[in-house]
Amino acid sequence: MYFLFNLLSVWMPWITECILLLRVFAIFKPNNFVRMAALLAFPVTIKTIRAVLNIVFLAGWKPISNANRLANQFNVGWVLQVSWILELVDNA
Repeated sequence: MYFLFNLLSVWMPWITECILLLRVFAIFKPNNFVRMAALLAFPVTIKTIRAVLNIVFLAGWKPISNANRLANQFNVGWVLQVSWILELVDNA
């Protein structure tokens, strides 16, 4: 149950922001690929890094949550902190 909660809480903002990128892609038709690539390069890079960090966090969280019912998600702290900072940069 704890793992499922963290799974949803980690991936839901990422999925929501990817939907927003799809909206940008729908507005700016991909007629000019160079312009589209320049516009989306930074957000796609940040989202890719965040996805990798989400996977690292969940891989580290699974053994902790299985071993201890009172596990704290901040035991895998640096991954969450970097992910949250990147989320702030991405949203800015």
